[in-house]
Amino acid sequence: MGLRVVYISGVAGALLVLLVASYSTLSAPQTKLQVTVYGDEEALNATLHLVYRLDDKYRVVACELSGGSCEVDVEAASLKVVAAWFDDRIAVVRVRGVNEVAWRGEWRNLLRLTVEKGRIMAYMSVSPAAEGGTLRLEVEARRACVLALDSRLVEGLYMPSWVKWWLGLSEEDGRYYLVVPEGSSLTLPLRADPSSEFGRLLDRLTAYGVIGRWRRGVEIPCVVRCEDGNTSLAYLVARSLRGRLEEYVARERELLSRVGFSADRYLEDVGYAIWLLRESEKALGRGDFEVGWALLSKGLTRAAVALEALSQAKTDSVAMFLILLTFTFFLSSIISNIVERRRGLVNALLFTCLALLELAFIPQARMALAFLSPEVLQRASPTAMTLSLITAVLTILLVAMTALSAKGTLLSDLFWYSVKSMRRRKLRAILTIVTIAVVASVSSAFIAVGSRTVVREASYPSRFRGLSVSLHVTTVTYIFRGLDQANEVIVREHYGALTPPEVKWLAGMSWVKRIYVAEVGRAPVEHGGARALATVVATNASELGGIAVSESLAQRLGVEEGDVIKVAGRRVRVVEVFNDSSPPALLDGVPLDEVGGPLVVGGLELAPPGSAVYRVILEGDVGMGVAEDLIRMSFEESLERVPSTEAQITVQTFKSYRACVGGGSGTKCLLIVGIFQQASGTPEFVVVVGLASLTVAVSLLGSIYERRREYSTMSALGASPGHVSLLLLVEGLSYGIIGGVAGYVAGQFLLASTPSRATPLRPQAFSPLLTSLLVAIVPSVIGSLVPARKAALQVVPSRLLLRRASEVRILKDRAEAEIPLRIVGDEEEFVEYVKSLVRRPSPVGWGPLYMRVEAHERGRRVEYIDVLVSFRGERAAVFLVKLFLPRSPGEAIRAVALSPTGKWTVDHRSCAKGLLTALRDDLLHYIEWKKERRREAL
Repeated sequence: MGLRVVYISGVAGALLVLLVASYSTLSAPQTKLQVTVYGDEEALNATLHLVYRLDDKYRVVACELSGGSCEVDVEAASLKVVAAWFDDRIAVVRVRGVNEVAWRGEWRNLLRLTVEKGRIMAYMSVSPAAEGGTLRLEVEARRACVLALDSRLVEGLYMPSWVKWWLGLSEEDGRYYLVVPEGSSLTLPLRADPSSEFGRLLDRLTAYGVIGRWRRGVEIPCVVRCEDGNTSLAYLVARSLRGRLEEYVARERELLSRVGFSADRYLEDVGYAIWLLRESEKALGRGDFEVGWALLSKGLTRAAVALEALSQAKTDSVAMFLILLTFTFFLSSIISNIVERRRGLVNALLFTCLALLELAFIPQARMALAFLSPEVLQRASPTAMTLSLITAVLTILLVAMTALSAKGTLLSDLFWYSVKSMRRRKLRAILTIVTIAVVASVSSAFIAVGSRTVVREASYPSRFRGLSVSLHVTTVTYIFRGLDQANEVIVREHYGALTPPEVKWLAGMSWVKRIYVAEVGRAPVEHGGARALATVVATNASELGGIAVSESLAQRLGVEEGDVIKVAGRRVRVVEVFNDSSPPALLDGVPLDEVGGPLVVGGLELAPPGSAVYRVILEGDVGMGVAEDLIRMSFEESLERVPSTEAQITVQTFKSYRACVGGGSGTKCLLIVGIFQQASGTPEFVVVVGLASLTVAVSLLGSIYERRREYSTMSALGASPGHVSLLLLVEGLSYGIIGGVAGYVAGQFLLASTPSRATPLRPQAFSPLLTSLLVAIVPSVIGSLVPARKAALQVVPSRLLLRRASEVRILKDRAEAEIPLRIVGDEEEFVEYVKSLVRRPSPVGWGPLYMRVEAHERGRRVEYIDVLVSFRGERAAVFLVKLFLPRSPGEAIRAVALSPTGKWTVDHRSCAKGLLTALRDDLLHYIEWKKERRREAL
């Protein structure tokens, strides 16, 4: 490609040489060439110069136009016109003969305009049309301008050489010279190297369709017109990027307004990015490249972050709609099971109606359908789309596994048993579910988990009128060493230096009347032979009339007011000694809290080498809106992970201007501390959970009263107190799941009809889902605890079974029975209770008399208890009862009655059943004994 460009340029140079010698080399004419010119009126009576090629030789003819036409003699009929020009600022933009070529304002032009030796040359290749013995050529002429563009570009941005040639650009002294016909525009395709910093920044915008991409990087089409005058390529780049971003935002607004999706909070951030690009455009337009490129990079960075957040919000709507459909199907299935009649028809109709209502009233649902459009998919971030779809699929799979695949497991069976029990108590079940659903749906309007932008305000007394700006930095360091280790969160705030482009840009605002700065550096301070290194603040915004030193520095050097000290080799007089914690305020009334330590405050002449500007004070009339715009557009957030073998260290950095506006009666400062994850509505959440828990508890207590016989039957079939308690807990959880799903579905309609959220947070995408299920399930579980405990205490199934003699097994030399009592974890307390039976008064007549209790341990754990018991019934016998304690929660106590002498007599066989039955009754009082004991301890 490079060789080709050199060759063609050589031909163009040869043509220029022939311009002088052409008139002496023309041969005798053989045919006529008639030229018709139209377009610009001045061109109709001008001189048109044509260059044609014949047998690899070039000839130049001059055609004197009259009324737009002229006729010249040429040597042969088989020739090609390869160049043309007028003497004035008139350009040939179209030539038609056998073929037609035209200037179209892009690099694919078949007619190329360029400036050579003060002439506007048009290069083409056209064969004149033959009519009889005459050749005809039509030419369109228009006035044109020659523009000079400053060719300086940021690193990584360039224009390919072959593009320059096709566009006719000539370069001289750092400027591009190009021709643009009046009323037209020329598109300059600039390319960005994808490996450069600027290229990587632009590459982030290509993911949303803001700018185009070519096979080797990013392409920025920059349009130039005559009205632009002599400007710079950098200005055209900034204007092009700003225009394309504005077009993108307009398309997004139109799409989002069509589906009813609220994205103002995201587009507001894009608006600040566009504002920065406008400021960059202004700086580059006046030739301030340093400021312009800095603002351009800052604006593009902010735009990329804002568009990523908007793209994530849009793609999250797809995941939310999939989850919404899943919950809708789950809810319709539950309702059809409760209704019982024509379940399939009820399920299908209810699901269809709810799905149509969701599409009609919920913006997220319409946004999800809008993603079926290729145009919308093109503007979506692949990363955001992938993340949202993965989240949705995992949630749906979890729900499907819980509701369908888990069928046959204990929890699934208990859940559907709870649904069946709701059929028998439809009114109570419906009222409970509706209550939970209403609470869950309303809670999503004012309870949210999301991010909050923390803005700090401060006011200071002053008579200053204007604006002061400094750079505030917040770093949050998270040190995670493990769940069982001491973890730390370290928050540090400080101020950083303003860059020279920032200072220049701020000082160049149109309303500024006077500029003050505060420069900070380090320098040695000397007095009386003592020397110390101190922070020097050099400023012209102080009214001290000398220098001020901090108290700590004055004590170290032995300095008092009126003394002369040396600062960076300069002798100055101390006029004030101030407290380290209260540095003096400057002209704007704001204290010097940007710096700390031993401090010296003086004039600008004290600025040490290498000082940086930490505050800019601009005098003039300015409103509070400027300060708000400044802090919003300057806000930056970054995340860095520090490699460490001992802990996971994450450093989050927030940067923002501190903008202070003085109105003559005081100065008010604003700054953004950072964006932090928070949960709003905490007091309301506690109240909601309490009310919902009470509702579930009342409903389940009524269920216990109605189902006393049912629980007794379950107990008779062998259900343990834990099983009955689990049934009540699962039933309460079922109310929470069904109510939460219904609340989430209803909450989406509520959020769609609410103009704005009550919470100041920017909620995370799945905050409504989290809030609805949390508000529904947590109270349901809490409200189920009391009924589950009451059911376990009321329905002690062993008491119905213990008196059945068939459960006591009489063997040849012993008797055995099981006592359904769980004591895993409190063996020592149980041993103490059994020993207390020895102190019980002797029974009158029938009953056991406990004589001795001895516990046996293995591995520091009680394995079994020996109880020597004398039992009197129809007969009397002495037994040695061994109580084997359970090793796991699912086991019961096993009681084995033996003869202490080893002889199992008729008396033992006759009294064994009565003994073990009475022993069971006594041991089951352990629960009441333990509860009473703990109550007394409290």
